[in-house]
Amino acid sequence: MTDNIQQYLENTINKCLEDTMTAVTSVPQEALENMETAVAAMSLSLPNNKIICLGSPLCRPLCSIFSQVLNGNLMYANQKINAIVLNNDAGQMSHLYPNLGIEESLRVQFESVAKMNDCLLIISENANESQNLISLIQSAHECQIQIIVISHIHDNVMKDIVTEDDIQIVLNTQNTANFTEVALVILNAFNVFLSEIDNQTDSSY
Repeated sequence: MTDNIQQYLENTINKCLEDTMTAVTSVPQEALENMETAVAAMSLSLPNNKIICLGSPLCRPLCSIFSQVLNGNLMYANQKINAIVLNNDAGQMSHLYPNLGIEESLRVQFESVAKMNDCLLIISENANESQNLISLIQSAHECQIQIIVISHIHDNVMKDIVTEDDIQIVLNTQNTANFTEVALVILNAFNVFLSEIDNQTDSSY
């Protein structure tokens, strides 16, 4: 595995975002340290368990990209699905759960797929979007599921609901476009390390 995860993440983020002028300030040192912890936590859920991904509506494509790449990298070796994405499309959820609101629909959907030692990865760029995730996060806490959150520094809802046992990567970006750009770089870096860990595990047998 790459010797210095933090340095790799920092270099990758700055290289990919060098034209945006936000790379240096958008990812604080604490966020880099928590990214390293997040990689370790997700690696513990693989290959025997899975990563459950949930993005707010604007971040949903990021979760899809992350899960598709991770499954593509690891499915042949593990012979299983390594990451799944919860559906938060309001229209589809109102059809699937006609008697529930969005918040409760997400909780029920999560509880139907979550197993012990799974990992929950959440990406939400603002407090309005995070409001619908409260019940789901509370359920994950009750199930003792490890939670990893990528959120914005001004998202006070997420600040209030996460606990010290959760891993929170807080970004200080200027706008939604910058947030999704930085978050995508972080997710790509996660995929690099998780694939590398898996390859090292395979070679040890």
